[in-house]
Amino acid sequence: MNHELLQNLEQRISKAVEEINVLRQNVVQLESQNRQLLQEKMELEQVITSSQEQQRNWEESVTNMLSSLNKLDDVQ
Repeated sequence: MNHELLQNLEQRISKAVEEINVLRQNVVQLESQNRQLLQEKMELEQVITSSQEQQRNWEESVTNMLSSLNKLDDVQ
């Protein structure tokens, strides 16, 4: 009986060790994916920041042109 219990425990321990190894592999994969996603996020944030700056510059340019046109209208 004790021998059977020991075998059963050994099998359960072996299975648990296998599951732990699989979980460790999953953690490594998820960490890698997380690093990749963080990198992509940073790149997208840079694109957004650049686009926002371009938009501000464009709006400022349009405002300046309109102001110049208004001044011309006032002079005439």
